[in-house]
Amino acid sequence: VQDFWQRWHITLSTFLRDYLYIPLGGNRLGPGRTRVNLMLTMLLGGLWHGAGWTFIVWGGIHGVGLAFERWRRDRPGYAEPRDTRTRRIVMRLITFNVVCLAWIFFRADSFASAWDIITGLFTGWGQASPLVTGGVMLAIAVGIGSQYLPARFPYALMDRFGRLPVLGQAAVLAVALMLTNTMGPE
Repeated sequence: VQDFWQRWHITLSTFLRDYLYIPLGGNRLGPGRTRVNLMLTMLLGGLWHGAGWTFIVWGGIHGVGLAFERWRRDRPGYAEPRDTRTRRIVMRLITFNVVCLAWIFFRADSFASAWDIITGLFTGWGQASPLVTGGVMLAIAVGIGSQYLPARFPYALMDRFGRLPVLGQAAVLAVALMLTNTMGPE
C-alpha cells in the first residue's frame, strides 16, 4: 500500500505527508506513534475528500494497510523477504484488491450501497454486465500484461508507431477500435 501511495496521486500523497503526517510527528516519535500518525493521516485524508462516513472508511482502509505494513517491518528480527517475481505479483494482487475495496466505499453514497456492491461481487454472477464486453476484457488484459513486458518493449513499440505517417497511425487505431467493438455484446 505504501508503494501504491508513492506512485499514485503524487500531489495528494505529498500534501498528506507534508501537511498532516509530518506535523503529527511523522515517524519521529517511535513505532507505535508512527502507526497512529499513518492512520490519522489517512482518516483525515478521507474526510478531506468528503464529509461522509464512506470517505472516512476509504481513508481507514488505506490507513490500516499502511500501519500494518509499517508494523510488519518494525518487528524485531524482521528481514525483508527476497524480491522475487512471484512475490511481486502476489503483493500487487493484494494491493490491487485492498485499493479496489477502498474505492467501493469512496464511490458509494452510503454503507448500504457499498454493501450491495461488495455482496454483488460474490453473489451477482447470474447475468453479465452490459459494460463488461470482450473488448473491455481484452483492454484490461493487455494493460495488465504490458506491465510484465521487458522495459524496452513498450518504447520500441511506441517508437515504431510514432514513425508511421499520420494516416498509418489512424489506420492502426481504427483497426484497434473495430476489434474492440466486434468483441462487444451481440
